[in-house]
Amino acid sequence: MHFTRFTPLALVLIAVSIIGCSSSSRTQKSINFTKVYVEAPQTSDSSNVVQFNSTVIETAEGELRSRGYTVANSKADADATLRSTWHISNSNNSMRKDEVSISLSMSLFNKQGQKVFSGDSGSGVPISFWSVAKTATAVDNVLSRLPVAAAPAK
Repeated sequence: MHFTRFTPLALVLIAVSIIGCSSSSRTQKSINFTKVYVEAPQTSDSSNVVQFNSTVIETAEGELRSRGYTVANSKADADATLRSTWHISNSNNSMRKDEVSISLSMSLFNKQGQKVFSGDSGSGVPISFWSVAKTATAVDNVLSRLPVAAAPAK
């Protein structure tokens, strides 16, 4: 039947729509800084996602700059730290119990350690659907909800 030929495409479209609709962000504290240090993403099982870590860092730095932030070279030079975490779980799909699903969450912490922003890529998606381009899009989508940096006081 034609259904088997279109199943992978349908799954990709459903996954993309779920990610786009279920992403969330919360701002807990006011953002009154401009220098941000981007940490390497964290995970309990790096073997599945290590290939995407440099994309997370590079895309996050670019998005921060486009929003008016300065990317600091070290944590000591920064006013805040952006932390990313990969969440890895077994697929809920009854057909593929062995498949791994991943999602990405990002949080911004001020120098006092308070979370001032957080967002995520939505519910976990099988790793076979992730790519460098999808990772960059997920990072852009999360950080696009970050407020633009405040202009420095004169």
